[in-house]
Amino acid sequence: MVDWKKIALFAGGTLFGTAGIKILASDDAKKVYTNCTAAALRAKDCVMKTVTLIVKLVVSKTLTFCCNHSGCQMLLRT
Repeated sequence: MVDWKKIALFAGGTLFGTAGIKILASDDAKKVYTNCTAAALRAKDCVMKTVTLIVKLVVSKTLTFCCNHSGCQMLLRT
């Protein structure tokens, strides 16, 4: 006996899988991937600049950290 439910599920999965691959390989999708990658790299650069600034301030003793039982805080000396 033929199990039509399984055949229909297989056919539907194949159809959606094929459509999904075509969508992911489209030019619009590639533009989205490129923009997301560029945004991630810009965010990385921003974080690295902030970390570099904090390290410079700590090394120059302009910025210190004060930690106690309630947590830590940054103190900026002027």
